[in-house]
Amino acid sequence: MGNNMKCTRKPLSVAALFISLFSVAHYANALPFDNPSNFALNYITGNLNNSVYLNLNDTAVNKALSETLTSIKQGKVVVLDSTEATSITVAHEQLIRVLGVATPAPITLVYMKDGEIVSHSLGVNSDASDFQNIDLNRLSSSLNSALAKVAPSLPKQEQRSVESIGAISSLGAENSGTAEFALSNNFGILNEEPAPKATSYLRAKSQSSVNSYTPVLNRTLIVSYDNLRCDLYNDVGFNGKSDHCRGKETSVSLHFRVSMIRSLQGRDSENAKYFRISLDETQGAGAGIHISDSANYTHTWFQSWAHRQARIGPLLENYSFFLRPTENTGDVTLHRHLPGNENVRTNYSETSSISIGASASVGATVGTDGPKIGADMGASFGFSQKRSLSFSTNEYKIENQSRYNTTDISYKREGVCKFLKGTPFVGNECIRLDWVGGQQNLFDTDRITPIAYANMKPQLDVIYRAPASKTGISKISGHSKLTITNYFADRVYSGAWDTTGSKGSSSFTYTFPHNFSVDWSHPVFQPEANVRLQSLSSNNSCLDVNRNNAAAGTQVIAYTCHGQRNQMWGLDNQERYRSRIHDNRCLNVNYKGELTIESCTTALSQKWFWDGDLLKTRRPEFSGYSIQDNGLINTATVTKSSDKSSWSPYLKEFE
Repeated sequence: MGNNMKCTRKPLSVAALFISLFSVAHYANALPFDNPSNFALNYITGNLNNSVYLNLNDTAVNKALSETLTSIKQGKVVVLDSTEATSITVAHEQLIRVLGVATPAPITLVYMKDGEIVSHSLGVNSDASDFQNIDLNRLSSSLNSALAKVAPSLPKQEQRSVESIGAISSLGAENSGTAEFALSNNFGILNEEPAPKATSYLRAKSQSSVNSYTPVLNRTLIVSYDNLRCDLYNDVGFNGKSDHCRGKETSVSLHFRVSMIRSLQGRDSENAKYFRISLDETQGAGAGIHISDSANYTHTWFQSWAHRQARIGPLLENYSFFLRPTENTGDVTLHRHLPGNENVRTNYSETSSISIGASASVGATVGTDGPKIGADMGASFGFSQKRSLSFSTNEYKIENQSRYNTTDISYKREGVCKFLKGTPFVGNECIRLDWVGGQQNLFDTDRITPIAYANMKPQLDVIYRAPASKTGISKISGHSKLTITNYFADRVYSGAWDTTGSKGSSSFTYTFPHNFSVDWSHPVFQPEANVRLQSLSSNNSCLDVNRNNAAAGTQVIAYTCHGQRNQMWGLDNQERYRSRIHDNRCLNVNYKGELTIESCTTALSQKWFWDGDLLKTRRPEFSGYSIQDNGLINTATVTKSSDKSSWSPYLKEFE
């Protein structure tokens, strides 16, 4: 990346620090952190009353993740501050721990929109290696502008459940061994229906919030940079540089659609896991890339019409998208990638569709009864997830050099020689002839469309595939790169003709890293439909793996329904309820008649069947016994009595 404006931070006195700390925490309605950054203390001036501030350099971040979750589902914006990270690598690791899907940026906004989590990376003209050397005034302006745009679109406070690993336990205890993955990779929003009272199930949500059950989790990643500089040479002689982007004109806003998909074997589908990244205008790909309002043709030196030099730009020379798996990469392959190679001036239109097989019936909706018979590994119905790409390439050609597990797609502008005015000399486009004293521009501005400077919206669709047996966390890393260029030409008298020739260019490149952390053990990737096992005998009571502890032998209790992984189960084709807290834990009844989770086996103590609304064990010594709700925080047991033994599986869907 090019050179950037630096910002020298002013030291604060102890008194000033205390006063600023108090005022920011009070004004911003911040979470209970005692370490706001210098940026927060001195530059945040917008209205943060509906926001929560979180300094990612604060060591207490892990302990506050549950409160961050609460803030998001209450319709607030969470402001993640990375301005004091020691390096972009550290900042990125922190953001991945929180979000799972992240582009490193000094400020990231997280909020809900249309039932989905949105992470919005905000940046300015920053040095890619150090967030501490950025223009904090510009960053403040970008933040205040983004907050003003987000606020009107936020939903009213809703009662939703947000799922994580280890951040919130049944009894409020922290599981430090898994806290580093909290909110990452599985930062899904789950539709949560109101708890049934007695034996009646009440639906109180609007119909619009109840969708067909599908094994797909969608996220939106917004990469937004404004106030970008582009320090380019001014003339043919490469004498002096200036900001030709004029400080406030140039911006980038790309909305990536990210999907985690599980498919079962079916007529048109395969048994596999998919990870999909798209820039799709039909889904809303963002405002795109804006360089300037005009092509900005100007003479940099003028002696006469026969002796002059000119510049045009800045123009977008190139946009490229690169991505490949970097950790836990075995069996992760590139399944599909669009667009393909296209010549300039092509009207491109293609729909990319992936067939998905699912285990829940097509009529199933969130909150309705889940399956009571273990599904086999085949799909009971199928559907397609589509992305439509449609655009005109104009003066850009598309180069797709993707291979094996590497995505490499570029939009490249035609060479500058094609835009020179005049008649090519003996077929040489880089030398043009014109009448002596001709007064036309040296560049043909009619052949430079607004796509090159006013608005470029790249589109792409990339799908990675992993086998159904894939587990663990993979990192898929890459970047978006855009190159902004000034082009130069001159005209000289050469006898009977004036000759125009290209005199090179001056370029400035921005690289915006993208990193995705994919948890292949996430509940959305499991073959069975995800359910919560909820008591019909007590209000808002669900079967819960105690303290979010994934260790074999952990007790299963009744606890207030919250929808996290330790309350999610899937009934497989061997009559086992598999816990979503671990990919090898099943609901078990021990010799005392107590419920626990254990490593999955074929033992009868792990086999269950439904008899009406009674969930019964097949363990011989407890024949005919069903699960009993013994009250909140108490270990669930099996009993012969039907008192307080009514349960129902309710489907859960990730939004």
